[in-house]
Amino acid sequence: MITLTKDFEIPALNFQLIKHLVESDEEVEIIRKQILPCFYREDFGLSTIKEIIKRLSELVTGFKGINLPSESLSLKEAIKLREYAGAKVINTSVIVNAKRTNAYLLDDLSQLAQREETDKETVIDTILSKPMDSEDIKDIDDQEDQTPLFPLLSNKAQRLAATKAEKARLLVIQGPPGTGKSQTIVNLICHLVAQGKTILVASHQNKALEVITKIMPHIEYLAMSMLKGDKESINELRNKIEGYHSYVSNVDVNRYKVLLEDRWSELKKINSSIKKLQVRFSELKILEREQCPTYQKYHKIRDYDIIDASDSIPEGMDSSIATALSKYSKQLQRLKKDYPSKIKKLFCHIKIKTIEQTVLKTLPKTLAKIKFDILKGNNIPALEKPELIVEAFRLSSFIREDLLKNPDDIKEVIINISTLKNESHELIKKILATSRRIALKKAEQSNETRFMINKLKHILKRKRKTYSFVQLREQIDYKKLLSVFPCWIMSIEDVARIFPLEAGLFDYLVVDEASQCNQATALHLAYRAKRMVVVGDSKQMKNPNTQFLSDTVVRLNLTKHKLDKHPKAEFFHGRNSLLDLAIGCQDTSPVFLNEHFRCEPPIIDFSNKHFYDRNLKILTPFRRKRFNPCMEVKIINGAYDDPDDTERNIIEARAVIAELKRMIDSGELEGDRKGEKLSVGILSLFKHQATLLQSLMYEAFDDRPSTIKEHEIIVSTVDGFQGDERDIILYSFRYAPNSKPGTIHAMQREDEHSLGRLNVAFTRARRKVVCFISMPKDNFPNGLIRDYLTHVASVQSSFYSRLGNPNEREKCQSDFERDVFDELVTRGLEVYAQVPCAGFFIDFVVIDKEGRRMVVECDGDFHYEDDELREEDYQRQDIIERYGWFVHRIPSRRYYANPQKAIDNLLLDLQRQDIDTEISSSEFAQEPLTEPAQMSSEEISEDKASLLFDSITVEDKIIEILSEEGPMPLWKIAQRIGQPKEEIIPKLEKLLEQAWVITYYEKGVKLWKAID
Repeated sequence: MITLTKDFEIPALNFQLIKHLVESDEEVEIIRKQILPCFYREDFGLSTIKEIIKRLSELVTGFKGINLPSESLSLKEAIKLREYAGAKVINTSVIVNAKRTNAYLLDDLSQLAQREETDKETVIDTILSKPMDSEDIKDIDDQEDQTPLFPLLSNKAQRLAATKAEKARLLVIQGPPGTGKSQTIVNLICHLVAQGKTILVASHQNKALEVITKIMPHIEYLAMSMLKGDKESINELRNKIEGYHSYVSNVDVNRYKVLLEDRWSELKKINSSIKKLQVRFSELKILEREQCPTYQKYHKIRDYDIIDASDSIPEGMDSSIATALSKYSKQLQRLKKDYPSKIKKLFCHIKIKTIEQTVLKTLPKTLAKIKFDILKGNNIPALEKPELIVEAFRLSSFIREDLLKNPDDIKEVIINISTLKNESHELIKKILATSRRIALKKAEQSNETRFMINKLKHILKRKRKTYSFVQLREQIDYKKLLSVFPCWIMSIEDVARIFPLEAGLFDYLVVDEASQCNQATALHLAYRAKRMVVVGDSKQMKNPNTQFLSDTVVRLNLTKHKLDKHPKAEFFHGRNSLLDLAIGCQDTSPVFLNEHFRCEPPIIDFSNKHFYDRNLKILTPFRRKRFNPCMEVKIINGAYDDPDDTERNIIEARAVIAELKRMIDSGELEGDRKGEKLSVGILSLFKHQATLLQSLMYEAFDDRPSTIKEHEIIVSTVDGFQGDERDIILYSFRYAPNSKPGTIHAMQREDEHSLGRLNVAFTRARRKVVCFISMPKDNFPNGLIRDYLTHVASVQSSFYSRLGNPNEREKCQSDFERDVFDELVTRGLEVYAQVPCAGFFIDFVVIDKEGRRMVVECDGDFHYEDDELREEDYQRQDIIERYGWFVHRIPSRRYYANPQKAIDNLLLDLQRQDIDTEISSSEFAQEPLTEPAQMSSEEISEDKASLLFDSITVEDKIIEILSEEGPMPLWKIAQRIGQPKEEIIPKLEKLLEQAWVITYYEKGVKLWKAID
């Protein structure tokens, strides 16, 4: 527990052991404030050790009863004592030959501490320099949105990060859960490599680096990664380095240089075309707004447009023409009648001819048609209002001219922009691949470079720090080596081993999950880089290993290195993470990634409200496999904390595993596509409960261990989920009627560490959350955990649908939207109006009978108060597509010019969409539950998961609903039952056959009614 070595002036406490035994943050605080100061006594000795052990036994639950025995034991006797539970102190002597796994890192830090000045080329200089005035960073903040070299999809915040990274020495990117931090890093890597920069990517979390390499575009030798640090990983990297000769064997450098120039030129043209199309899009949006009233006016009097397009009406003749048309129609009506006198018919004919040859002489084709129809006995209602005939002709003439003058279709413009963006992404990948081949071929042609690459292979396989190893590393020109392999992704320890402590060796350092990275292990990285990008989330948990760091040690070290009076001294505290340090020392404002893509909206809503002040825009894709409700609370009746103080709730744990088995066996966890499986995580805030759950889980699937792998099942506390996620998360809260309130209080303290843990815990599930509790939520102590359970119960009992209710015409925001809405409903589509998306509202989501779905955006009437084209209108298409939808645009001019053709085109696009078989069951919330589901301990202990809920047949429910609520259409019955319409239809037909229900039509809608 206490280590005394010749390398440390102060005795060291075994923090890893303490961390394993200590349960709460309160006990951590006790150790830090009351135990750690003992280590700095000048007379530290055996009596001090006895005092430390005594205090631990009195203050910390996990150390109760321990003491320092006076008699010493042999090592064999000491090892036997490990079989007994509980903490024990053993008096024995052991000689240990242990590897110094962090020897390179410690040596680097030691070297840094001995250097009196920092190199101006490094980020260390930025960290230690005086805070920059706001005027100095204003130019960076005011930069326009550039077009970075991103091969993957991106949003405005990510593009802003690329712009700032080029100018700032130290940039912070704040990325809450599910906002695309890894994708941002990958895009940034590609952008910088394409510009000839060298990049080092490191993290305290190997898991984070694995995600980055997983989504990296498949471009050979774009990034050299060594994640695990084990023999296998090292051999993979060495083999990759050895194989570069064959990769470039047929490369002609001169030809590839020409090809590279051509691709750069082509990319420049594409970006120029995109900008022009974006300008045209904006122009068309304004045009649609300005001309919409004219087109709408024509649409209302369309039936009066009977004048042939080839005819004309001279200026100033509108009134005369209208009057003449009225007279003309009346004379034709008289001519049609059987007059007794031929002379009267003759006079009538003469009048008709006179009108034709004078006032109406410019309408020959129109008059011919009118004459034909009237004399044949056909009625022409439009002639009753000739003034509207003239107005309709004027409007239709304007529309024809307008469409000829502005033939561009806003829908086609958007499609062209999307196509060009995709071409741009692919071209960037080709540019990267081409430049990589050129660099590697040049390396192959250089004897000196080949020699260095060969030495690098030898370094990779050696781990021990020896004199010969140091000599070998000093023989390598790393600057030249990085021109061949410009990007490296590896752990912090491996960086210290492979790369020398050379100032500004890399152009850029990128550190992911920086809230988990402590300052000390990152300083040597900052020294090796000219610029640093720190990526993390200050609202998530910090590295738990720094919890025990003593304030006394921090003060001593700051004073020793003359940093205690530094303007930024407050950020240099060792318990602060690298992210905290970077936030205090950054030389530009941070970038906040505000688009969330991971969780179903209700799942992320809690953290968005409590941790991010509702700054997140929810863009979670509309997945095929969805759950309704997506959040549930299950109360386990009769469960309790074990009386033997093992801090476990066995009955609740069994309920969790029973639900897991039920979900898997029922097929509920089948994925979006055939053969896919949804992943599952089981999380408890308490480590002993998590250990119990893990044992029960392995026991449950002992006969089919492949299931664990198929569903990627993990069981852990919050620590095991940092940087990870699952489709389904089952929570075990353990708290029971016999638990002490302090059990929960310790987990929801108002400090950064505790709040960060809860934020991580509540944001791991993509699709569904199930919370298991052993007493009603209202019996939990006040605090964030109770608030969360209240939120879950509210979602469970609410009528939640991501789309809302179908066919709510009153939600339409303009006359244009109402006209389109009416036409869509007439065509038999379900129409959802004003669907929320990322802080604004989609005009319509339309769904056909087979389950195909699509977004419809109406470009015309503006219903905003300010009457201006807002920024989001430029971005809406891009945002909605990232939301996972296909977007069909209806311009008002095209619609009103020919409504039938506009809707026909919409239906053609809808027919091209995939059928969503889940659409009915997932969009209609189940009947609201007034209380969370309750499970008895007897049912759980017997593993009868099928008896967890009372059930009646679907047919019974249908009859009950129709009897109580009256007739309703099919979609509403499906909504109330909570099943797809396809599954409800055969049950309704069966009830109809058995004379339990009847059907009838009302306003064209088929209704189902229970027979009294």
